[in-house]
Amino acid sequence: MFVKNAIFISVLVLMLLASFFSFRHFYLDPLTKEVDFEFQESEKLFSVNLKQPIPKNYFLKNFEIEPKIQGSLSFEDKASGVFGWLGHKTVNLNIKDFDYDQNYRAKIFKKEFTFSFSSPRPRKIFFDEAKKELEISFFKPIEEDYFKEKFELKPRIAGEYIFSNKNQKVIFKPKKIVEDINYKVGILGKELAFKIDSPKTKELYFVGSKEEVVMTFTKKVNQDRFFDNFKITPSLNGNFVFYNLGAGAIFRPKSIEKDKHYKAEIFNKELFFVVESPEEEEEEEEDKKKEEQEKEVPKQKIQLTSGAKLIDINLSTQKMKTAQGDKAINEYLISSGAPGMPTPTGTFYIQTKEPNHWSTTYGLYMPYAMRIHGAYYIHELPYWPGGYREGEDHLGTPVSHGCVRLGIGSAKQVYNFANIGTKVLIHY
Repeated sequence: MFVKNAIFISVLVLMLLASFFSFRHFYLDPLTKEVDFEFQESEKLFSVNLKQPIPKNYFLKNFEIEPKIQGSLSFEDKASGVFGWLGHKTVNLNIKDFDYDQNYRAKIFKKEFTFSFSSPRPRKIFFDEAKKELEISFFKPIEEDYFKEKFELKPRIAGEYIFSNKNQKVIFKPKKIVEDINYKVGILGKELAFKIDSPKTKELYFVGSKEEVVMTFTKKVNQDRFFDNFKITPSLNGNFVFYNLGAGAIFRPKSIEKDKHYKAEIFNKELFFVVESPEEEEEEEEDKKKEEQEKEVPKQKIQLTSGAKLIDINLSTQKMKTAQGDKAINEYLISSGAPGMPTPTGTFYIQTKEPNHWSTTYGLYMPYAMRIHGAYYIHELPYWPGGYREGEDHLGTPVSHGCVRLGIGSAKQVYNFANIGTKVLIHY
């Protein structure tokens, strides 16, 4: 009896061993060799495809990824019918958390596969000054957390992030951008520098004949900001006209006192002006007429003989040349009349010379002034009673009220060169 049992057990063991080796040879060995991998970066999906179904535990025991990566496994293509116990032919790893540009190595049995997520490359960084917002576009979608981690803005500004176009475009809306500050934005190797310039006053002058203050600005100014910065001392009531899409303004006082000195201020400039009483204006006009009659030299009596002096003004090049006889003396950069207030052209003569002429029309001083025609002068850059002087940066550009302006030093040279009666040619 014992012998029979021993034989039975031996046969059973042999059958089990034969079954195991048969299963391993005909099933497991091909299973470990015929494996395909598939990586879909855009879907964050890594798949293992097997020729034959595999039990979950057997798969988990033999599958690994280095470095570790966060995700969830799903088993698909289950064997049908009574063979369901054999498991699944497809296993998907839905990746949830990863590092860009990190090489991951997946291994199942003896098969290996390397994959990585390439970091999104910025396509363009653009600053929209009108909307006061930054727009960054990418060649591929970018994770929100990753974007915020890599996004740099110096100096730092708090703001709102808006992700659109399937995370291929990000709009950053800063809460407040300080004007005249240089900002620098960068992300993943791409940079952009930007700045919002505060509006500045280009021109500020008083038109005596119309009794109005005229202003032009470097950029559009909204009315609230204009009124926060515009000031007249003593105070005047009046009407405002805005033109050139807000880049210019005119103030027309309702009533302005004669012989009273006023000061207008807007942004970086100030203007002093006064309207003289009619009696004084009439007396001044009479004095001017008398002075012209006494000092003006009739054109037909003046001849440019050998050794005579000449001042030649070219409005196209904004340059003045001085000469005596056939000898060139010097050349200077000037600023003639702005559009709407042109410098007259023709042949003129120096009629008067004043070391420091006071303009009642504009309420300013004109050093080394030489009158050439009516109220038109050649003079140095003007200055106001408060000491503010027009800068030399506009020389070479027609921005005056019709006079010909010269720089500091240049005006004195021309003043000392010219005599009453010196010929002046003004042309284009």
